[in-house]
Amino acid sequence: MLTAPTAPRLPHCQTHPPICICFARLIRSRLTRTSGCTIPIEVACTLVRDPQHLQDAFSFRPPYYAFDEDEPEPGNDYFTMGLQNTRGFRALKVWLTLQNIGRSGYVDMIRNDIALAQYLYEAADNHTELEACTQNLSLTTFRYVPSDENFDDEQLNDLNTALLANLQKGGQAFLSNAIVGGKYLLRACFVNFRTTRGDVDKLIEIVVCIGRELR
Repeated sequence: MLTAPTAPRLPHCQTHPPICICFARLIRSRLTRTSGCTIPIEVACTLVRDPQHLQDAFSFRPPYYAFDEDEPEPGNDYFTMGLQNTRGFRALKVWLTLQNIGRSGYVDMIRNDIALAQYLYEAADNHTELEACTQNLSLTTFRYVPSDENFDDEQLNDLNTALLANLQKGGQAFLSNAIVGGKYLLRACFVNFRTTRGDVDKLIEIVVCIGRELR
């Protein structure tokens, strides 16, 4: 979806070309995160070269399942290909989203997520009490570092651990954590199309405020 070259058409894509071409582009660009596509993780799938591997791993026919051995096998007997015997129409969420915003809509949303992550990195880098650490795609890591006191990395790790716990309990914003080079960092992942630069500015204020209270 993020790559410029046209993805190859698969033979069975002629009946549903928009959806299949989109998935072909997803495979080609190795985009595996459903969060980046603003759809639930439950719609994610694993593509296998040989479907028989799924049958060998998951097919189970207990005596309380009634099977007519004389009947031909159905084309796609999904309960023999995974852990679930029944499943909802999960692909509908993908199809409806594509119908609503199209490929260009996804490109715009992902591009905006990346831009917000870069904006957060720059804001943290320019702040006297924050240390910007990494930025890649829609992910940014940083940590709170008091400017008027000398803290070693172990003390900063403890401080930022407490900061994150207070931030999550407060409910004003949600960050996770990452460990990079032994440093405990605050990790922001942008996946909500409603997030704005104003939200990023507010996040900076909240993190610094909590950090000052804890130090």
